[in-house]
Amino acid sequence: MTDDPTSEQSGPFGSFEGRPVLSAAIELPSLAGGLREAAEVSGGRAIHFEEEGYLLIKFKGNKTRFDPVKNTGGVQRVDIPLVEGLAFVEGKTYEAAIERQSKALEKHRLREQKEAEAAAGTQRVPGTEPWGDEEDGLPPAPGEGLSAVPDEGEADA
Repeated sequence: MTDDPTSEQSGPFGSFEGRPVLSAAIELPSLAGGLREAAEVSGGRAIHFEEEGYLLIKFKGNKTRFDPVKNTGGVQRVDIPLVEGLAFVEGKTYEAAIERQSKALEKHRLREQKEAEAAAGTQRVPGTEPWGDEEDGLPPAPGEGLSAVPDEGEADA
């Protein structure tokens, strides 16, 4: 990493004002208070003491800020969407979404590794690539397949 503030540096989530965006987070301030009615309308059920469950959130992008990450020169992207509604979902829907998102993130990580190794001139013994032997190696482009909710019918598969 250089100390030149004008150099364009890129992190896993791009860059912001020449600084690498090292991570992303979501802040949901509109969840507090205002959604009791939305939960009542979309779920029609009570949450019992110490019950664990899963909620699906409908949101609309509203604000984004970039917070400095100590001792790195990078920033963290913090998205602050407006929460427009929520609904209860079954555990299998949540688990399928987490699995799908984890696979997409791993493919994205491997794509970055493949590109970094190619840029560095690293050569591997054929068949030892962690990204497999597909022609492209990693089908989804960055951001593809990161939807938290599986397509209809995927949760039942």
